[in-house]
Amino acid sequence: MKILITLALFLNFLFSLEITKNVTLNETMQSEFYKIYINLTQDAKSKNDIEINFEKAIEYAKDSEVCKGGKYNIYPRYSYHNGKRKFLGYNGSLAFNCTFKDEKIIEEFLSDIEKIDDLKISQGQMQPTL
Repeated sequence: MKILITLALFLNFLFSLEITKNVTLNETMQSEFYKIYINLTQDAKSKNDIEINFEKAIEYAKDSEVCKGGKYNIYPRYSYHNGKRKFLGYNGSLAFNCTFKDEKIIEEFLSDIEKIDDLKISQGQMQPTL
């Protein structure tokens, strides 16, 4: 009886069947949205001047609803001559992450930002995103 049970179990493994199927699908997707990184910088004698301009830029970003971020940093600038430190003013930088569907929206945002005095704008490359 033990032999029959062992034989039945062993034969079950011998006659088992496994079916596998590998399927590979390729589909090209068209991106509807684009992403761009925008950095703003400003040099000024007063830290307050930089903060005012950056706050304006952040308000434009909120109104456009395509840009996120708005964190900025302000650092003092110094020069050194003969071991003496001379205060030159402040340097500020502000960064935005923008996602948009239509280029006109980002162009409007950039033209609004350009209206703010003394800001230098640099932007990254437009990248499609899903």
